[in-house]
Amino acid sequence: MGWIDIADGVLRVLSGLLTPVIGVIAVYIAYQQHKTNKDKLRLELYGKRLKVYQALSEFIGRTVRQGDVDDESLYKFLRETAEANFLFGAEMGTYLHEIYLKAIDLQYLEKAIKNPTSPVGEKREAIYDKRQIVFDWFKNQFNVAQEKFGKQLRFE
Repeated sequence: MGWIDIADGVLRVLSGLLTPVIGVIAVYIAYQQHKTNKDKLRLELYGKRLKVYQALSEFIGRTVRQGDVDDESLYKFLRETAEANFLFGAEMGTYLHEIYLKAIDLQYLEKAIKNPTSPVGEKREAIYDKRQIVFDWFKNQFNVAQEKFGKQLRFE
């Protein structure tokens, strides 16, 4: 048995190992592509979720600054948060709907206060008190929103 026979044997072993090695490399490449695609999807989802959070923050900020809700801001808020159920789930959709309902309440109470024919005395005081409760609720939503969205916006 000479060197040629040994080299021939080594070549046969190596050629037999070549197919499994190529298979392992292909599996590794496929895994890396899957991981990359998964990270890309998470990044896209993060971007869409962040836009919803920013729309909410802007809406709360504008409401607190103005002390009232104008129709344009309300419609913009609804438009920019419409995908929330799909991006976050039903719980976040319910929360954003609660924001919307409180905004409608604030809008109604502000109109009642500004209406020249609105009630006077205790009834008017009751309207002011309700308006203050809703307004204070809005001021607290900065922290509530940050807590609720923070869980979903962590990019780990």
